[in-house]
Amino acid sequence: MKALGALAPVLILLAPAELLADESLLHANGVQLSVAGPPECPNVNQVRAMVQELLGAAMLAGAPLRAQLEITKADADFELRLETETLSGRSIRRLQSPRCETLVETAALLIAIEHDPTVDVSNAITNPLEEIPQPAPTPVPAVAPSSPTFSSPPLSVASPRWPRRDAQSPLGFVVNVALGAGAFELPTVHGLFAAGLGLRIDAYRVELGIEGSLGSSTTLPSDSARGANFSLFYGTLSGCRTLLPWSNEWPRASLAAELSGCLGFEGGVLAGQGFGVANSVDGEAPWLAPRVELRFALGLAGPLSLWSRIGAAFPVDPRRFVFATESDAVTVVHESGPAAGRVGIGAEVQL
Repeated sequence: MKALGALAPVLILLAPAELLADESLLHANGVQLSVAGPPECPNVNQVRAMVQELLGAAMLAGAPLRAQLEITKADADFELRLETETLSGRSIRRLQSPRCETLVETAALLIAIEHDPTVDVSNAITNPLEEIPQPAPTPVPAVAPSSPTFSSPPLSVASPRWPRRDAQSPLGFVVNVALGAGAFELPTVHGLFAAGLGLRIDAYRVELGIEGSLGSSTTLPSDSARGANFSLFYGTLSGCRTLLPWSNEWPRASLAAELSGCLGFEGGVLAGQGFGVANSVDGEAPWLAPRVELRFALGLAGPLSLWSRIGAAFPVDPRRFVFATESDAVTVVHESGPAAGRVGIGAEVQL
């Protein structure tokens, strides 16, 4: 880093994300450094010399600051993850450059500024890298950094990229709709519609919804002219957890697949209306049932995804619907089974 303008080729990928600091790790005043990276990159002694040149005696004084540099090589570029921790918090930055030396010089400047905001950064780092010995048993000749010439000293920031997972908010919202089918809670297999609104917290989701049947009819085995029409409407409260992948992208990338498991409860009304009898009376019964579901989702474009579900509900108190005649004879028209099956497919928007 021959001058502040030498930082221009560095691409800052991620702004700092503040977390609570662990004071037990900050046991000494001044700057504490650790460096991990390929052998062709500057080592911890070289980085310490850069920071020392910028800070002088202030490097060993003042509030503690712990800095970790992790350098990796991806294709033709080097990427550096810089984590700094003080008593007030922790920050993470990601830098990218085709030259490893430029990355390290940039990181040294960021560390110096964070430790002492009044530091004079107008002066260049004058010691070339090869003057600082490598600690490795087999010396690797260091390459002196070239000095890009720029007329203006301010730090240039390249055009933004899509944020990585480190920058994602832990909160999000989801809206979904679906059509499907149900069985065993009504006399026949029947259509279902569903709509829901959910709150995402990392890989977890809490969702409120409303669902209903598209109707189902049955007749008496002994008299096809007599029977009843049934309908079912209920609200739902569910909690879901992403199972595959365990830590999910949000919103989903295009063609990214996701499998979730859900537990919940539903409550509503199961209603029946008789036909073919002299005195037709409508009947209603409460519908209360815990439920389980597996959901599969596939990202399409932007926040839009395709999703499907398969699940079951277990009614707490299944009720009978009967015909009663003047002779007090009772004929059962319908009784829900001990479990109800659900399938569906629809669209989902992640916000």
